[in-house]
Amino acid sequence: MNKTGIYKILIPLIINSCIVSQNWISGNDTVPETDTLVKGKELFSGDNERLDSASSCVQCHFMGLVDTFNWNPSAYEIANTFADKDISDYEEALQYSMSEKMFTSHEAAENLEESDFYALKAYFTELKQMGPPNSRKIPVDFWVVIFTGILFLVILVCGLFVRKIKTPYFHRIFLVLIITFWSIYFYSDLASIGLQKDYGPPQPIKFSHNTHASQNSTTCIYCHPSVRYSASAGIPGVNVCMNCHTLVREGSKSGQGEIKKLIAASEQEQRLQWIRINNLPEHVQFNHSIHYQVAKIDCVECHGKVEQMDRVKQVRELSMKWCLDCHKQKKVNRKENGYYAMLKNVSNGFVTIKEDSISVKNIGGWDCMNCHH
Repeated sequence: MNKTGIYKILIPLIINSCIVSQNWISGNDTVPETDTLVKGKELFSGDNERLDSASSCVQCHFMGLVDTFNWNPSAYEIANTFADKDISDYEEALQYSMSEKMFTSHEAAENLEESDFYALKAYFTELKQMGPPNSRKIPVDFWVVIFTGILFLVILVCGLFVRKIKTPYFHRIFLVLIITFWSIYFYSDLASIGLQKDYGPPQPIKFSHNTHASQNSTTCIYCHPSVRYSASAGIPGVNVCMNCHTLVREGSKSGQGEIKKLIAASEQEQRLQWIRINNLPEHVQFNHSIHYQVAKIDCVECHGKVEQMDRVKQVRELSMKWCLDCHKQKKVNRKENGYYAMLKNVSNGFVTIKEDSISVKNIGGWDCMNCHH
């Protein structure tokens, strides 16, 4: 390689090194140093001498993906907020916390030096770019299918080519058993497509129904008034939340963090992007007002004990079979329902059904067009 070729390699390397050093000194750490990044991660996890494990950040702020509800923001949530901020903002957030609980938790931050804050900033910068570590494990079902697949091939090869099995129908019996297992497994898996029982994603604001509905006795209808006259129960807008939070600016568990997000959305006139939990296929038409106003169905029958949930999840299957079973068992209450007050005995063409035994199925609850019009 001649001198010109060497200079073409060395000069860009020297320039990039100068840019990185300048960015790091000025706080614009798009490419943080490896040692500093490791130090920041150790500070957050409590593996560094400046913050022991008992007073480390990870005691309150998870570093990975979690499915449980936690009032404290995770490391990834903090990274999205603070990765691009100045070091002074880090010091202020830790030393001048928004609530008494946070101030007490951050007392150990007094031991941190300026270089420690740069290390934390480096860790948050990388975390924001890379995302939280994925701790998802491969399900056991996957290994069962792989094992039975290998067993199927081995038995098939032995039966067709090796032919050393003394019992002539031995391999055939095993092949039938494996095929039967696959049929049942894949059928149940395909039948569950579109069903999302136990689905409960994290929301843009950690809204706890337990706090609002149970502890503060807020009724369902206050936040979801359209359940009385509309097909959809609706999601409350920011203005409904601000009816209370104009005065209530700090939560007993969340401090000011979550309420601050709400106030910011109100001041900027932005809508909160809530994630819908209970979803039905587009070809299914469900009317809340009929079930709530006419049938007098309690919310808990379909949505579970929401008032006890911090993070709401779908507790019922909400499948077609689940709905049809309910319509078959649910009796029409004529005495407390003016809509059906004049309803007398009905006939399904073969048998006359007495008025005290009329179910929803008998008055059209199983008609396809009622849900698929």
